[in-house]
Formats: sequence, C-alpha cells, structure tokens
Amino acid sequence: MQRKLISFLGTGFYDTTHYYCDVEDIVLAYETPFVQLALTHMFKPEEVVVFLTPEAEKMNWLGEEKKKNKHNGKEYPEKGLAELSQKLFPEVSFVPVQIPSEQTEKDIWKIFESFQEQLKDGQSLIFDVTHSFRSIPIMSLACLHYVRTFKNVNLEGIYYGNWEAREGQGDDLSPRAPIIDLTPFVDLMDWSMAVAEFVSYGQSGLLKKLMDSGSAGFDTKRRGQMRNLAKDLDNTSKSIVGCRGKDIFSGECWKNIPRMTAKLRNSKDQTIPALSPLFDLIDQKISSLTVKDVNASVEVKNGLGVVGWCLKHNHIQQAYAILQETLITHLCDLGNIDTYDKEMRDLSAQCVKVREVEDRNKWHAPAKDNPEKVNEILDKAGDDFFEIYKDLSGLRNDIMHCKLKSDKDFSVLSRDINMLYDKILKLLA
Repeated sequence: MQRKLISFLGTGFYDTTHYYCDVEDIVLAYETPFVQLALTHMFKPEEVVVFLTPEAEKMNWLGEEKKKNKHNGKEYPEKGLAELSQKLFPEVSFVPVQIPSEQTEKDIWKIFESFQEQLKDGQSLIFDVTHSFRSIPIMSLACLHYVRTFKNVNLEGIYYGNWEAREGQGDDLSPRAPIIDLTPFVDLMDWSMAVAEFVSYGQSGLLKKLMDSGSAGFDTKRRGQMRNLAKDLDNTSKSIVGCRGKDIFSGECWKNIPRMTAKLRNSKDQTIPALSPLFDLIDQKISSLTVKDVNASVEVKNGLGVVGWCLKHNHIQQAYAILQETLITHLCDLGNIDTYDKEMRDLSAQCVKVREVEDRNKWHAPAKDNPEKVNEILDKAGDDFFEIYKDLSGLRNDIMHCKLKSDKDFSVLSRDINMLYDKILKLLA
C-alpha cells in the first residue's frame, strides 16, 4: 500500500525548528524550517503532495524571495522546499500542486477536485494541516471522508506542527515545536457516525467495521474494551434482524453492554470523556430492549422491547415474527411450562385454535394429550388476548409467506402491527 503525505505550503517565514512527535511511543525529532520534511523523516512516505498558491510557490517552494527574519535578522528563506527536499530525500517524490489564491466558492471546489484527484484507491494517507488556511480545513475534512468512502483510502493520521508552541529559543539553539496528532478527533467523528447509525437505524455494521479496522485513538486496554462493546452491539443487532429467539428472550447478547460502557466512562484515557455522550445514547438504546411496565416475565418483557425496537427501525417483518413468538412465550408462562421446549411451545400455539373446538377428540397432539394444561392457559390468557393473537397470526402469514394474492400495501401491514403491539402493551399493563 503506497503511503502518501499531503500538505499545504504558505507564505509565512518558517524558522528552523526541532519538530518532534511521539510515534508509536518513540519520540522522533527533526530540525528543519519545513514541517513537511520533518513528517517525511518520521513517516517515510513514498510521495509528498504539496498544495500551494502562486505566492507560496515563489516564496517557500522555490525560495526566490529573501527577507529579513524579524527574530534573528537573518535572510529568509535560504533555500526553498523544492531544493531541500531533493537534497535531503532524493528517494521521495515531492509534487507541487498549484491552487488559486482566491477563495470563492468556485475556487474551493477546484481545490476539492485537486485534492481528491491526488488520492488513488487503496492508498495510505498522512495529512498535514499545519499551513492550511481559510476554508481549507473544512474542505479538506469533507474531502477526507469522501475519499475514504469512495476510494478506500486509509487515513493513517492527521498532524499539526504547532510552531506557535515552540520553546527553548535562543541564539545558538533552534526552538523545539511539537507535532500534534489530531487523528483521535477524526476517530471521534467516526464513532459519532457509527453510534448515530446504531441509535437511528439499529444497525451496528459501522461500529464493527470501525473496531475491526483498528482506527481508534485509544490505548491497548481501551481498544480491547471498545472492541468487546462493538462486538456485543453487533451481536444484538444481528440477533434482532435474524430473529434469534433465545438470544432475544434471555437478553444474553446485550446484558453486558451497560457494564462495558460504565467501565469505559471510568477510564483515564483522554479520548473517552468526549465519547461519554455517545455511551449515554447506547445505554438508552439498550434499555429500550426491555419493556418494564407490563405484568409479564423477563423473557416477554425482552421480546416486547425488541418488537418496539423493530417497529421504530421499520423492521416490520421481524416485528411480526418476534411478536408472535413473544405471545407464545407468554402463554407458556401462563401454563408454567418450559418456553424453550418445542413440544410445549406447539401446545401453547395450538390454544388459539382449540379454544374454538369443543370436541377434544378433534384436537391434535400435543394439545390432545395435555387437556388440563390447555384449559389452564385458556383460562388465564382470556378472550382479548386470543383475539389479538388471531389477528396477528393472519397478518404474519401474509408478510412472512409473500402472499402474492394479497392486496395489502406494506403501509397497511406496518400500521396494523403497530396497532396490535399497542393493544398487547395495554392488555398486559
């Protein structure tokens, strides 16, 4: 994968400075007037693309204008970036790309096009914002997201040479200036979008992709915790979309999530405080998976909570399937039978039909073999419950079996499942 450094060159006076940066727990430093050369030394790109205006080209790329430096009285610059880069890093290709000095909307779009044209599919990018100016930072961030999405560009890091924070300046010593790693702020944007996708649509794919890529500004321990969190969120989403009843009724796939977010909140990692509001959103979302104000077992409360989740995210087919199985689970609870026993679940489901057939000889097994249990369920559930179940069953067959002769519009199926869900909540309250 080719590594490319993209940078901007301005028209200012660049004093010789010891730029230093912590790279993988190793402090690297390089003395130069140009931060681009320091970053080239530290990250070893194969190509460096330098965006510059005509004025910056003349002043700092070619070094044609010599002016007095107000700090030490020396003429500056002695050499331009073009000459120094060729001398110091002959193996690296430094490519100047001219951009307009004006900053009209048309000019900004030209810069955007020039920026994204420099990046090819599969490249690895290091981005230097030290000398970006005016609207460039906003435009470049938008372009970064654009190329990461459409060109599969891997962003290794965003860096800022903080020349204003230099220290140790003297007559014989060059000042030291830190190169600040801004990548965690991009990671924060990624996490914000990933959590928004989960909260708004119930989808966890972006969260999992983010953790699998390793692009998170956390220490090793925190990265492991975030990976576990993303994994459980992904399992929760898949269990719901895939209608995995045991996972849903037990709540096993999401039970550890609140504990994980609590641990992360207590972390001393400097990135975590900015993520706390996102953890709050995740906690709120997970808490909605259990309906609390119903007189039913935990399994039924979980099932009803997941149905509400499905309805909110327009997973109508899943809502029908899970609601029906939740009602069967409730019947199992009323009959004090094992909700995970296939034969007993069949018995509970049969109660809807056998309640209308008085002749027990016409019942089928397993209901026929357990009449006392059937009567117990019928007495406890009540007519209103079975009427709701009956209506639900007919609609479920329509949506689950692709009734080609049905004239029901999807909006009708969506409306009806919402109405049935509200009825069940009121009935069990």
